[in-house]
Amino acid sequence: MSATRARGPLAALAAPQPVRWDAPIRQRDPQPLGLGHVNNCIRSICLTMVALLGACANVPLGQRFAEVDAAPADRALVYIYRPYTKASSAYGVLVSVDGMEKVALPPEAYTRFTLQPGEHEFAFNWPAIALQRGIKGSAQFEKGRTYFIRYVAVATFGPVQSAWIYSAQHMDASRAIEELKCCSFSQPRD
Repeated sequence: MSATRARGPLAALAAPQPVRWDAPIRQRDPQPLGLGHVNNCIRSICLTMVALLGACANVPLGQRFAEVDAAPADRALVYIYRPYTKASSAYGVLVSVDGMEKVALPPEAYTRFTLQPGEHEFAFNWPAIALQRGIKGSAQFEKGRTYFIRYVAVATFGPVQSAWIYSAQHMDASRAIEELKCCSFSQPRD
């Protein structure tokens, strides 16, 4: 009876080899920061964190608010600001006017731009990762006037669940100017 021998890469598994206790144990070279798969896990976690934090990143902010600019005679000047609140999300809210995205507004930031007189539609939307609902609304603007719109979170408390509701509100100039002092400029897109 002849034994058939396995050939190829599985040959070593088919025929058990006797253990040689007198042979020196071959040690592997140590890896710098642990095992390779641990390094890959750490690398994956770091890349994920960078990606998530990158989603929070916004355009670098400019100077702190100093004073209100004069509105042009033929257009309306609009300030939109987002003061700090305990409910502030780290993500920038995407502000659109008449379907055109103007700015991603982070907490403690403001932007300003001019509009033609008339009714304009505003939308405040969040990046998908923020898991927040956006809001829409419209307002009438007159030429030569300055408007202040505050975007802020309001807390609601219920018997089962608490929630933060975001709202956009027209503000009177004196209160808006006080709140704007804590905000930095965020350049709108043209």
